[in-house]
Amino acid sequence: MAFTNRVTTRLSTPTVISMLVIFGLLLVSCTSDAERIRKANEAAASSDEATTTQSKEVIAPQATQIPNSANISVFEIRDGDCLQMFVPDAGAEFEETEIVNCNGNWDYKSLNSFVVEEDGIYPGDPFFHQQSISQCDRRYSISMFPSKESWALNDRTVSCLQASFGLDTTELEMLDSMINVSTVIEGECANHIPMSDYSMVELVDCQEDWDFLVVNTFSLSDGPFPGDVSIQSQADRHCGANANNFYPPTAESWQGIGDRLVICAYE
Repeated sequence: MAFTNRVTTRLSTPTVISMLVIFGLLLVSCTSDAERIRKANEAAASSDEATTTQSKEVIAPQATQIPNSANISVFEIRDGDCLQMFVPDAGAEFEETEIVNCNGNWDYKSLNSFVVEEDGIYPGDPFFHQQSISQCDRRYSISMFPSKESWALNDRTVSCLQASFGLDTTELEMLDSMINVSTVIEGECANHIPMSDYSMVELVDCQEDWDFLVVNTFSLSDGPFPGDVSIQSQADRHCGANANNFYPPTAESWQGIGDRLVICAYE
């Protein structure tokens, strides 16, 4: 089980300022379309009747001439936006994405965002990983954070994105029960989710069937990756008699995002 959070930087080019100017000049009509989509999404999210057939007809693009999609800069992403985009490997950079109607198919939803209260030298991926665990909505699967170049231009915003994992709008209850595995706490029961590469788990009632119960968690000390034997020894000491399994960091997650979490479980 890999405890990895796929994270991606927002933009990293020497021409970031001119890129922003270009977006401001050339995407005016797209931004207008984006605002119309965004307002429809906000109306659906705030309405108690948003899940009824009648309300869906009211906010459907065909009924109100709302466009199906619009291109936006990644700097324009707001909480609640639904996006269609391919997320590259961890640490990769991209500049533009596509906002879509949340009642249709989407790849990612922006759950929340936060501003890092930090100055000075660029803190790196492990810092943003830890900040995401503590400040993102637990349903997030990836976080989008500043690059070195945008950091130098005072970019401090981290966006927390929920992946759809191919589930459609009729399966939102299932989707919203899925949380980032790094955020589990003692006493919670969960099911493994292979389609997420085990980066997510499904929270379930402990009175029902479950794959594992979280007995407790602990963090390994910083330094070089300790290896399987050392991690096993520390798990034997910290997990306790009620745990019969544990889920540690991998060498890749240790190095790439500073993952130090060990989850002690009963299965």
